[in-house]
Amino acid sequence: MANVFDVAPETIAAMSQNGVFLCASADGKANPMTMGWGGFNFYWRKPLFVAPVRHVRFTHQLLEKNGQFTVCVPKQPLDSNMKSALQICGTKSGRDIDKWAECGLVQQNAKEVNVPIVGGCGIIVECKVVYKQDFDTSIMPPDIQAMYQTDGTHTLYYGEIVACYRNE
Repeated sequence: MANVFDVAPETIAAMSQNGVFLCASADGKANPMTMGWGGFNFYWRKPLFVAPVRHVRFTHQLLEKNGQFTVCVPKQPLDSNMKSALQICGTKSGRDIDKWAECGLVQQNAKEVNVPIVGGCGIIVECKVVYKQDFDTSIMPPDIQAMYQTDGTHTLYYGEIVACYRNE
């Protein structure tokens, strides 16, 4: 297992540049979504990944059922296929299309959770949700409140990192 905090800088850099894949799965349906923010933390003597997911997203529905997720960081620099997949997974809903087929992504088995990983990604973080919290927009500054006028708020999923590795 890779040291979680050794892969954190690469993961955060990838999130801020083009995004990473957050995968969730329930009821026989797996869904990759593009995530552009989130992060690593250390709470309750455990390494955690905090994943924000809007309530309206299909991924939110899957996380509520299964409580497990994977974070898959594409190898850098991105090729055109991976750039396109990140774009599609960030703008289309898994309720409407099979993103795996649409993007030509390959599902691989995770090591410790019942959620697939995206083949071809270089860093994999597998998590089990230990806590979740909905945003309270009433305490946010007005400029941030304005971001939540149309699509609702996020739930922050605090996932205990149960596996973290380089997928070479």
